[in-house]
Amino acid sequence: MLSSVCSVCRKSLDLIDILLQLADEGFQALVLELFKFPVQYCPDLLLLGLLQIVRIILFRLSASKLLNFDDIIMKS
Repeated sequence: MLSSVCSVCRKSLDLIDILLQLADEGFQALVLELFKFPVQYCPDLLLLGLLQIVRIILFRLSASKLLNFDDIIMKS
């Protein structure tokens, strides 16, 4: 049971990540339309997903040496 819940959560984060990438590629109107339902019915879950995605993106940038993660922490 727990593994299926984790799988659904991971797929949700993947979906949010892909939607954000599509928005960056010029599909902002479509992505905003797709986010209307979660904004209205489960904004807390959407916010948590977005925060997870930001954390993952910062980690990827840090790992690729494009961003010094220690600098972000020190400036906060």
